[in-house]
Amino acid sequence: MQRATVIGAIAAMMLIFTLLSGTNVTIIGHDWAPLKYLGAASTVIGLALLLWAASYLILENRCVIDVLHSEVKDLPVLHAKPEYSQISKIRISYSLTDESE
Repeated sequence: MQRATVIGAIAAMMLIFTLLSGTNVTIIGHDWAPLKYLGAASTVIGLALLLWAASYLILENRCVIDVLHSEVKDLPVLHAKPEYSQISKIRISYSLTDESE
């Protein structure tokens, strides 16, 4: 989660630089080529980092969900009593139906 947050913050900085470079070109009035190219590059890099952070976060959340679902299997008390195992099955099936929507 921390890595995805850092990547997302860097992406946000790159996209803010894109806005600032576009604003400077508009305010100054003349086209300064290096600023134009830096703005375009920061747009592409910022969007790529944003997609990378989002995909990293989705994969990490999927791993966390798998761990939470396997947590019930670690407790023998919950497997020994049928009423507790039914409750855990209902919770797991409920959480799985929420994700598919």
